[in-house]
Amino acid sequence: MRASSWEMLLRAPPPPKPVGRQEGPSDACLAAARAENGPPVDPSPDKSLALRSLRPEDHPAVLRLWEEAGLDVRPRGRDGPKAFAAQLRAPNSHYLGAFRGEELVGAVLANHTGRKGWINRLAVAPQERRRGVARRLVRTAEEALRADGIEVVAALAQRDNAASLALFESLGYVVHPEVVYLSRRERPEA
Repeated sequence: MRASSWEMLLRAPPPPKPVGRQEGPSDACLAAARAENGPPVDPSPDKSLALRSLRPEDHPAVLRLWEEAGLDVRPRGRDGPKAFAAQLRAPNSHYLGAFRGEELVGAVLANHTGRKGWINRLAVAPQERRRGVARRLVRTAEEALRADGIEVVAALAQRDNAASLALFESLGYVVHPEVVYLSRRERPEA
């Protein structure tokens, strides 16, 4: 059922443009990312890129992608095969993969609490960066959250990840430097 909802979202009209962007302390990161990377190679939709909901059998490819992208991977905890399969079935969660042929080249997790949506675990294979893959994944994840009635979406990014900050800011997200991220783990590998 989710695959068909993703397919419907992929055919939906583009979301409205953001009302405006507040200037913030990450402007330097945005400028640094632009200077270092230049404009995207091809910002238009790539017809050879297929987006679909991830499945349990995609788990090994997802772990490889996350590791390639430099994300923290916990294969004996939250990222193990059983945990991954459970997350795919969780209500209010949308795992989406970008495929070029049979190869997974990008992935994102969108979930929500009923009040606020979150974009998590966005990863794109190094050879696919600057080609619009991350932008398309984020926009599709936002559409899935919007279809669930969510109007506020947040994302977490490492402070020194200029490319990620630049992407989200270009999509209308605002950096909130006054917010501190806190977490508590029942087990170190969780």
